[in-house]
Amino acid sequence: MKKVISLVMVILMLATVLSACSGGKNAMDSAAFGSIETTRWFTKVNYYDSGFNLLKSKITIFPYIGTVGHPVTDSDRGKVFAVSGIGEFFANDRLVMIDTKENKVKKVPTSVSAIFDMYAQGDSAFLINGVGMNLVRFDIQTEEEIEFKAENSDGVFVYAYGNTVYFVTENEEDSFLYLLDEKTLNVKKEYKVTEYFRYVNEMMVVGNKLYIAPSSVSKDSVGTLVCFDIENETFEEIKLEAAQPCYDMTLYGEKLIIINRDTHDPYEQYLTFFDINTHEFKTKVFSIPLEQIEAKGDRLYCLLDNVALLSEETVLFVIDLKEENMPVIIRAELSSNDNYSVSSFFML
Repeated sequence: MKKVISLVMVILMLATVLSACSGGKNAMDSAAFGSIETTRWFTKVNYYDSGFNLLKSKITIFPYIGTVGHPVTDSDRGKVFAVSGIGEFFANDRLVMIDTKENKVKKVPTSVSAIFDMYAQGDSAFLINGVGMNLVRFDIQTEEEIEFKAENSDGVFVYAYGNTVYFVTENEEDSFLYLLDEKTLNVKKEYKVTEYFRYVNEMMVVGNKLYIAPSSVSKDSVGTLVCFDIENETFEEIKLEAAQPCYDMTLYGEKLIIINRDTHDPYEQYLTFFDINTHEFKTKVFSIPLEQIEAKGDRLYCLLDNVALLSEETVLFVIDLKEENMPVIIRAELSSNDNYSVSSFFML
């Protein structure tokens, strides 16, 4: 009953915001962000300006785009990489490239057809193959592939920054972090990290630090952010106020904004603002379950987790980060038209 009442309150609050924000359109020359809206058979890519005014759309035959991780954006070249999945257990997955400048969506011809996780950077797409759990680097220009298989462990997460690929593997007892060369996948460093985390929800390099949002750790408390000093090769556990696992994070100036969320109770959720210089943090209670967050300017773009709400309606909304009493929702878009629902979004 509590969750039903909460869901009703969420929808009523967002409906009020929608009503207040339904004024005239001020069209912009370029899009600020895009949403990926899916059905079982089709995907629609919508482009919006910062006022949520729809600029253009593209319907593609690829279904369920965005089913593996968040889309990865190459803003300089206007490319967005995502995964389209049409089967269970990652079967028949496709790596898809959205050309935001040409408004096209096309398949990237990799041999990997069961994508467990992916990250894209420049001309490289890094894919964890769901069959064998090895890492594959696919060169988008030459269509050549290079593979890396960790000894006695399976790949579970991949991230790339600069000339380094960060590859997390695990077996029944331990977890490992591999630092690989971005071009060759040769091993630069290998670390046993079971003490600090077992599984990973998100990673981000800021300066010479790799911040890791673990979905679980080996100790009693799971409200922990792990910081890896790349130069000194040291790990630090940062205990946060919220006891929920770190689910997603984004960079806002000198702060990391982190979703702390218990997937078993989506209404018990917090936003943590972590200062990367002072290591001080503030925690905001946010009872609406979030799936994805991205900061741009003084705004935090958020995607509601409709699965956690057991709802077919998906809401993409914006929070004003300058508001002292944040979170204050300044714009929302309810997407359940034509049986499409938002699976993810990307910033431009």
